[in-house]
Amino acid sequence: MSTVKTIEEILQANPNAPTNDEYAKDLARKLFPPRDQRVERELDLSFREGMTSLAASESENVEWCGEFTVGLLEASLTSTLISPEAKTTIQDMMADSMPALEKEKTIGHFHFKWTETSSDSRDNVTEADVDATGAELNTCWDRFTTHFRQPQAALIGGQRIIDVDVFYNPGLHGSTSSHSNRIFLNSLTVVSDDCRRRTTSAHELFHRVEYAYGYVTGTAGQRWWVEALGSWSQEYSYGSVNDYVNRVNAGLNVVDRQLLDRSYDACHYWKYFGEQLEKRSAVIGSEGEALREFLEEYSSNGLDAKAASGTITHNRISRTFDQFFQDWSKANYIKDLENPFVRYEYDEDEHVTTSCSRTYGPYRHVIPTIDETITGNTFSWTSPPQSVNAYATDYLHFPINPGVTQCSIRFEGNPSGGSGQFSTHLIMIKDNRWKVIYNNTHITERTWNLSVNAGQYDRCVLVVNGLATGGQYEVSVNACAAGVWKDMFNFVWTLVQSGSDITGTVKTTACGVYTVTGSLKNDNITLKATGNCCNFEYTGKIEDCQKGSGTWTNDCGGNGSWTMSKTNTNEAFAILEQEEIEMADDPATMRN
Repeated sequence: MSTVKTIEEILQANPNAPTNDEYAKDLARKLFPPRDQRVERELDLSFREGMTSLAASESENVEWCGEFTVGLLEASLTSTLISPEAKTTIQDMMADSMPALEKEKTIGHFHFKWTETSSDSRDNVTEADVDATGAELNTCWDRFTTHFRQPQAALIGGQRIIDVDVFYNPGLHGSTSSHSNRIFLNSLTVVSDDCRRRTTSAHELFHRVEYAYGYVTGTAGQRWWVEALGSWSQEYSYGSVNDYVNRVNAGLNVVDRQLLDRSYDACHYWKYFGEQLEKRSAVIGSEGEALREFLEEYSSNGLDAKAASGTITHNRISRTFDQFFQDWSKANYIKDLENPFVRYEYDEDEHVTTSCSRTYGPYRHVIPTIDETITGNTFSWTSPPQSVNAYATDYLHFPINPGVTQCSIRFEGNPSGGSGQFSTHLIMIKDNRWKVIYNNTHITERTWNLSVNAGQYDRCVLVVNGLATGGQYEVSVNACAAGVWKDMFNFVWTLVQSGSDITGTVKTTACGVYTVTGSLKNDNITLKATGNCCNFEYTGKIEDCQKGSGTWTNDCGGNGSWTMSKTNTNEAFAILEQEEIEMADDPATMRN
């Protein structure tokens, strides 16, 4: 169990936190414009963990909440890192950005403040809208308290109460933080909107459930579950609205983003988490139970969300964090096939709903990183250098022409060096149904040599995951030099091609196995063999990726010509197993 940290320690460990006066005041200026400067716009905030855009327009893809941004500022105001003078300035900015809230009313667990008389009509709401919002918040309170811990709230007169301020902010639908007893709800886009008053209320209140499990606003690197579970709670509480699907589709639209650096767009990870545990565990009865177990584990394990997620999946469905992440990465593609089966399906993948004149769904198809057709047995292609982030995914899509019967696909991680960790999953598909998956759960290099019947598959997809460490990789299909070759001296060359680079071995007739390096650029090939006798070099050309010819030299002074052709592995080595063969002009032994 880790020691409880002070707010100063939490903020100093967060590279995005405003830990000095100027940074804090600059953030406050962007978040809280004066009332006469409030315009509906997209607000871009630069943080070390990436750009954060806050928008409150009808066309947005993400319903932004200020738990991360406003919460960071509120955290700094409770710390000793900001001077009293700066705190006063920031508090004045916050006050100047909102109208006087002359109305107030307590509805169950929520004490509302709002206005009906602001000169800016966007601030104004009716008491009926406030009553409706209060009813939704109390419904969420009862639901969350029944199935999770009670939301963080102040004890006032024997009742747990949370303040709710209602006014217009051009950049936010809502916000809350663990450093205040307050929820902000946008008067125009939330309280006056029949659908958002439900789902945004659920989202903000669920953050206060997260606080009850020990999460502190301002802790670095937590948005992937804090905001994602807030988005998940929208569907959990109000499935008929379904605006959470926008969070899902934002995530499916950008697949090569690190899971642990995501925010709202990790919502589909937690939907998959809840649905898989509900379906495949003997003791989990619902998504809510699955997420409650995660939060309880997070609360007791020292507030480590990644470890908590892995512990629950391991205990309940025998999948470690890495294994479950790999299942999820495959499910994001396979969900759109005809036969995803339980492991690779989302319950609401194809659902389309309309609420408050907005249409949500279906879940988006992932966009392949590469789309390249395998046109025939001699088709050859090598990817440009690719990279995949830690706990992120690339999808390489290869349609297969009907006449293809031989295919070699090679993955090479860290081709230029590095420490990237990868998993690869080759999915073979026919008629929009997956037939077989070749899983490599932790791999750096892998070649699939496939002999198939014509038309057996019509496409395949290579799923490439970065694991704890991402990195660069290359993929080749029928790389021209790759494979087993036999030359005129009965040498057997086993070659691997990555881009233009060639590595491998050559088994000679008299001098054993040599190490091979070389290159293939256009059709020009160079092969350098280093071994027990004379080292030698082939130079020449390759034709149709099936045969080659040229000249050779060795470091013993010999020279001559060579020819070679691609062959079957077993046939090539069978020749060498029969009897010893001597060749008069053997490049490995010939001396002038």
